[in-house]
Amino acid sequence: MKISIGEHFKLPLMGKDVFIKLTREVGLKYDSKEGFMITPKTRLDILVPLLREALKEDVSFVLKCFICGKTTPCETCVYNAVCDRKSVSPACICDFCMVKKDAFPLYTEKFTEVSE
Repeated sequence: MKISIGEHFKLPLMGKDVFIKLTREVGLKYDSKEGFMITPKTRLDILVPLLREALKEDVSFVLKCFICGKTTPCETCVYNAVCDRKSVSPACICDFCMVKKDAFPLYTEKFTEVSE
């Protein structure tokens, strides 16, 4: 299962005990219409093994490029080995946008738009 950080995602029914763990211990935000969402308080170190066991499948994270909006898989990121996913910024930049000459001005412009 790929989970996009900063976006809601749905999970199958896994029982009351797992739901309580996900919302209280792990710190996932839950909305009955939208589903779950990772927040800055989410304990990813607990989330991954819990979901792997409950879903019986691998769990990985993806981000949307802050500039272009395309999916940026963490596995192929040049910073993957040093990235602290517990404090990862949802403002990552994909490899394509990173090599643009105007990457920094585009990034700051987008950041200003979001902050307003």
